Amino acid sequence: MNQILWEPSQEFMRHTNIKRFMSYAEARYGRCFPNYPVLYDWSVEYPEEFWSACWSFFQTKASTPYETVLLNGDKMPDAVWFRGARMNYAENLLRLHERDDAALLFCNEDGKRRAYTYKQLYEETIRLADALKKQGVQKGDVVAALMPNIPETAIAMLASVSLGAIWTSCATDLGAQAVIDKLGQLSPKVLFTADGYIYKGKIYDVIEKAAEVQQTL
Repeated sequence: MNQILWEPSQEFMRHTNIKRFMSYAEARYGRCFPNYPVLYDWSVEYPEEFWSACWSFFQTKASTPYETVLLNGDKMPDAVWFRGARMNYAENLLRLHERDDAALLFCNEDGKRRAYTYKQLYEETIRLADALKKQGVQKGDVVAALMPNIPETAIAMLASVSLGAIWTSCATDLGAQAVIDKLGQLSPKVLFTADGYIYKGKIYDVIEKAAEVQQTL
């Protein structure tokens, strides 16, 4: 038998981001979204309206605005989203850089926790981006990572794409040859790596693997 285990109060729901978006879309398009399934159906039936509303509601930053929301929407893989727009992924993720509330929360297998505020995440990203500039990283260069799921990986990605670089990564549990086969096609200018990672309580060393990858690349 289906049974609802928990349901938020109406007061709680009124202050959620999804409810704020529903109210915004209702006012913008004169529609009515009494619940999430109705909103979902609208997003599927009228994707241009939905994604245009998302773009403006979330105040997407772009150096060049889009000309059209969607072209060839009935075709895959020929659909084109937000044609003409130019934007930076990191700029949008870091736009709340003056806030002191948590932006990134991390907990490893040992239960150790770390948190970065929006301000701290921005400062770490800027510091690393400056180091990448000094290494000669420019727009269009490839920056790669052989890194576990830790905050430093996210920061390295943000720093790289903030410069217009192309980011790619491989999981640390891949074999050296698998990493070489993937990254060897991309000719990365910089390779981020770690000395190891933890899985099911066991520490795995990555130093020798990283050295083999680096030497081969």
